[in-house]
Amino acid sequence: MPIFEYQCEHCGQTVEKIQRIPLAEVPCPACGKNASRTVSLTSASVSTGGGCSAPAGSGFT
Repeated sequence: MPIFEYQCEHCGQTVEKIQRIPLAEVPCPACGKNASRTVSLTSASVSTGGGCSAPAGSGFT
């Protein structure tokens, strides 16, 4: 199941939830206010190589 990230607008706490379907908001465990869904850094990262590649000098291509 995917992990979704939420950011609390009140206290700034980041919340990670494992869910089948993402919700627009979840309660913040720190303050109880609503935390809105954000784009996680891992899902927003850009790959320039087009896939997996072997480390330089490993002998694999």
